[in-house]
Amino acid sequence: MTSPYSKQKKAGFKKGLILMELVVSLGVFIAVMTIGLGAVLQMFGVNQKSQSLKAIMNNLNFALDSMAREIVVAKIADTTAFGSSFRCGNPTPMGEPLDCTIGDGGGDYLSFCSSDSNAIAYRFVVGGSGGYLERRISTNDDCQNSFGSSEWERITSPEVDIQNMRFYVTGAGLEDKQPKVLIVIEGEAGVKDEVKSKFELQTTLSQRSPNLSIVLP
Repeated sequence: MTSPYSKQKKAGFKKGLILMELVVSLGVFIAVMTIGLGAVLQMFGVNQKSQSLKAIMNNLNFALDSMAREIVVAKIADTTAFGSSFRCGNPTPMGEPLDCTIGDGGGDYLSFCSSDSNAIAYRFVVGGSGGYLERRISTNDDCQNSFGSSEWERITSPEVDIQNMRFYVTGAGLEDKQPKVLIVIEGEAGVKDEVKSKFELQTTLSQRSPNLSIVLP
């Protein structure tokens, strides 16, 4: 004959979990949480990298866009001694036009006469924290001779490490060509190693003002 106590004990045992079931349940829960947490952290890292890269590349794109706008409206030299105002490779004298072709390896310096008759120059510099782009604009209206007392100013952020930058210029001299500038940039963007991304940019720009010395066949 079964006692009421035994029936109550048996019924209570059926409603609970044994130790093995509890361990298995906890193991499954921990495994699911670990996988889910890893996915969340990975998504967070990807988002952080994307946001960081976007902010950095916006700075680089702004610098290149500013350079492009100035190049396409560059002024044809007033004197007939020069075909255009582009000078690649920091030549002397300042007013002498100079090409930097792909065959010559290009140059890391470019200067030209702006539409406001100011000398503007860009150069690639390698410093202790990496490479960067600098800009200089003259303090006078004599873009054929000197930059006056102006200083070089860095225009790319410290988070952008430009590892290589070359200017290629054709048509700067008295030739039957429209002046054209090819800019090639390679580098890394980002501060932390886990969010760094390599980039390669290339753009070709042509002076908007027509070279009227060109003789068409």
